[in-house]
Amino acid sequence: MTARRDWPGFVRKAVRGVKGLAEHRGLQQSACEDEKASADPLSAPHDKGFVLVSVIWISSLLAVAATTMAILIRSHTLSAITTVEQAQLEAIADGMVRLTAWRLANSTGLPQGFKPDGTPFTCQWSDDVTVTIAVQDQGSLIDLNTASPPLLHQLLTGAGLDARAADAMASDIADYRDADHEAQAGGPEPDTYPGKTFGPKNGPFEVVEELDQIPGMTRALYKKLRPLVTVYSQQTGVDPDTVPADLAALLGLSGAQIPIQFSSPSGKKRFAISARAAFANGAVFRRESVLALTGQQQRPVVFLTWQEKAPQALKSSMNDNIGKCY
Repeated sequence: MTARRDWPGFVRKAVRGVKGLAEHRGLQQSACEDEKASADPLSAPHDKGFVLVSVIWISSLLAVAATTMAILIRSHTLSAITTVEQAQLEAIADGMVRLTAWRLANSTGLPQGFKPDGTPFTCQWSDDVTVTIAVQDQGSLIDLNTASPPLLHQLLTGAGLDARAADAMASDIADYRDADHEAQAGGPEPDTYPGKTFGPKNGPFEVVEELDQIPGMTRALYKKLRPLVTVYSQQTGVDPDTVPADLAALLGLSGAQIPIQFSSPSGKKRFAISARAAFANGAVFRRESVLALTGQQQRPVVFLTWQEKAPQALKSSMNDNIGKCY
């Protein structure tokens, strides 16, 4: 006879067994998740803020790097543009110096009323480039190597020295350039100037800049004399027809004829040419050269100096614009 089963009790036991198994598996899953959290710090709840801050910092650094790169690229681009503009202006200024030299050699193509006395004139190279040119006959300036002592004295007193100081400096200039070792005032020349490590050169001035080696020459006096003297004239005086207005004023000769003892007509063979080329946007280049006219057909011009100068504006032009440069 088959045993009778207690079905309600059996069912209750089975349900309790299933519930217990489910609870056991739930605890195992929770434990696994805890282990994962411990093994992976980035998934831990208390580290999530740190991860966010790190991402923000990295994003900020990338933004700064991108901005810096953009600034550098723009800076290099502007620099390249400036370099190209300067090269263009240099070529234009150089071309105008050579063209003006050729015009001087052939006495053609110069503006109406032109005089080589340093007065600038302006011409139009292109729609956005203007060129200002000044030509100075070196025979109109005072030559440091050949100027007479009275002319040197007049120049120095006009520049602000008293008569005694002007006499002393004029003598020092003469002692510097002559070949002997005898002082103008008598006696031997000093081996060294006071407060200097050198004395008279006993040779000609090769460049005007040597003027600052003369005893008593201040910076202010040098800046006043520098544009009015030369080493290329080889004359004892100045040409009255093309003497610059600044020099005439310094000599006290404004509005009057230059005294015969200071007058020395120029051979019109040596000139300084300054050409200043400028874009409308403000970019500027200035070339200055001293040249000699040879009178030879094969080689009519010899350039004695060729220098880049500070691009400051030249004096007021003889007129606003003479038209095209060529």
